[in-house]
Amino acid sequence: EGALGIADGSVRDIALLSRVGKPVCFLIESIGQQSDGSLCPVLSRRAAQQLCLEQYILSLTAGDVIPARVTHLEGFGCFVDI
Repeated sequence: EGALGIADGSVRDIALLSRVGKPVCFLIESIGQQSDGSLCPVLSRRAAQQLCLEQYILSLTAGDVIPARVTHLEGFGCFVDI
């Protein structure tokens, strides 16, 4: 399952590849058991992003100070993870 924005084209699939080796949040949707007895969690990044949007980002207002990490610099500004 892709992240928010993949289906509508506002986020490119390559953005997911840029997360390799970096911490990422997921929501556990279920935990199944494989034939060998090991557990197999089903994780959703999209659900975690939707929850963050609804419970955090939509409540932000102008002037709020939030923790963020700069991930990439460009001539026009920077990209940050919040």
